[in-house]
Amino acid sequence: MAAWWCGRVITLFLCVHLTVGQIPNVSIHAYKPKGFSVSIPDGQNIGLFAFHGNINRGINKNDVGTIAGEVLKAKNGMWIYEDPELELKVGDVINYYVFVSMNSKGYLKDNLSFTVTKLEDRSIVTGPIRPGTVLPEDCKPTRTKVRGGFACAGQTLFEDNFDMLDESVWQIEQYIPNTHPEYPFVSYQHLATDQTVSTAGGTLRITPKLQQDLPGFTNETILSGTLNLFSGCTSSADSCLIQVDGADILPPVVSGRITSKTFAFTYGKVYVRAKLPQGDWLYPEILLEPFLHKYGS
Repeated sequence: MAAWWCGRVITLFLCVHLTVGQIPNVSIHAYKPKGFSVSIPDGQNIGLFAFHGNINRGINKNDVGTIAGEVLKAKNGMWIYEDPELELKVGDVINYYVFVSMNSKGYLKDNLSFTVTKLEDRSIVTGPIRPGTVLPEDCKPTRTKVRGGFACAGQTLFEDNFDMLDESVWQIEQYIPNTHPEYPFVSYQHLATDQTVSTAGGTLRITPKLQQDLPGFTNETILSGTLNLFSGCTSSADSCLIQVDGADILPPVVSGRITSKTFAFTYGKVYVRAKLPQGDWLYPEILLEPFLHKYGS
């Protein structure tokens, strides 16, 4: 759970194929009194749709827009991104670019613009309340914002009792946190067997292991080997591999870490029930993080 927009698409822009003709036509709508949606039709094995735009100012193809989001799944034959809280007026110009992943390749289409010529009526909403239904009459206004949907005062936005680990909701991380300010002496790994992250009896369990006990490693390789996590790595390239260099040995502990994939909100209360271990060199983390690590704006 984190702040507002999603930032995974930034890395993808480094390796996009600039064949814009393969990107479906983009449809944009502005609603009254507020609300905005952008969509493309499904097809061609699309795996991701991302939108970045600025209102009444330009945007470069690598910029993070003031309107920004990504969609990981089509609904009713459309890839739709919505911001129900965005207030637009007639005459506003949205300069934007879109990114689409198709057949495991990335395609970027930039230098696009949309001028608001009218504000449309809207009675049907999509979002975490109930996709495709009318907003309930007893829905009380709230400052809470939910990425891609609406929120009502007092509504539970997200809940997981961990009866199972839903990997469409949670990402099991795999990387070496070598750029973390506290430099934890661990690696996070998504193991196929003897997992670090599991569920049992409605409880999420994070179970650390010793790297030397995993296949292919010994006490000696911790002091002289290489840890390569590129297969399934969920972070940047410099956090996917580490080699022993003098006194810098491999992280001796393998732990688990999960991050919510697409859910995001602004303003709300978070309740977590957890048992945390005690001991030297242990510091469990339960974090509320931004989707885009863009501070100061």
